[in-house]
Amino acid sequence: MAIQLHVSTSGYCNAKCHFCVYPSDENKALPKGFMAWPLYEKIIRDAATSDQIDNVAFSGLQEPMTDKLLEKRIALAKELRPDWYTEVYTNAMMLTPVRFDALRDAGLDCLSCSLNAVTQSQHFEVMRLKDKFQETCENIRYARA
Repeated sequence: MAIQLHVSTSGYCNAKCHFCVYPSDENKALPKGFMAWPLYEKIIRDAATSDQIDNVAFSGLQEPMTDKLLEKRIALAKELRPDWYTEVYTNAMMLTPVRFDALRDAGLDCLSCSLNAVTQSQHFEVMRLKDKFQETCENIRYARA
């Protein structure tokens, strides 16, 4: 049996999706910021000793792309355990071509993008991201190519 390790390294999200707890009042009390590198390194080094863990996913009640160390974090996971399958769950708004290339070069295996709409108006209604639909679609198209 394999175990997937989910790591949430950011306390921020750039969207306010109506279905998510992130923008809710009860979440406002949670601390904001980014996971300190020493804590991440301890978690990932400890996890690397487990034969049960075969997948590391960067996700949570936040947007992992807000973490400027995301590529470095993925690279360390792959360095310690090249056999680990690494994933990022993102709304793709910050997934520029440069950022995608850096994630791929760091060893990212899977990218799951949540567009949550098929039009700009739906995108705004669901995610509260004004005028970001086309840009987000272009980011996703680049990553797919």
